[in-house]
Amino acid sequence: MNVHNPLPLNDGLADAEVETIILEQMAACDAPVLPAVPTEADLAAIAAYKLTQAWMRLFEQERAVPGSVEYGELFDARSCMQQAHCYHGDLLEIAGIGDIGLRWELRPYDTARFELAPNGADDGLMTVPRGLPAAAYRAIIQAYGLGEEHGKVDLQSDMRRLLGLSGAVV
Repeated sequence: MNVHNPLPLNDGLADAEVETIILEQMAACDAPVLPAVPTEADLAAIAAYKLTQAWMRLFEQERAVPGSVEYGELFDARSCMQQAHCYHGDLLEIAGIGDIGLRWELRPYDTARFELAPNGADDGLMTVPRGLPAAAYRAIIQAYGLGEEHGKVDLQSDMRRLLGLSGAVV
């Protein structure tokens, strides 16, 4: 469990199995350390580590004194921990693809897709399948740009035609 290796957790595992995975990973590596200039993946690793520690405390408390932790609280802590590890894994997958350029970025969306968004935009403009090389994502962005330009030309032509202006393409 470090910046380069999120935990492979899922809902199908029993809490005891999750505990085994966590203990093995914690024994195998040091706690993540925040570098001077952290990346989003670094921050996600720290968040996942902290949520893992929180779940472990609750799990150990429940095991020591059964009924001391409400089931919903333990369940919510595990859900948050698993989501944090999934998000960390998504960021590592995106980092593995590399910079797609063209002032666009990939963002985690769901288990099968990424979201494509212009750099700095709050919302993505489309979802794309995971597992493509960076060149394929660039081709999608270029196709989107061509379609957008074509749409602008069509809109301008329609407006000219509706207004009865010259230069309308009929």
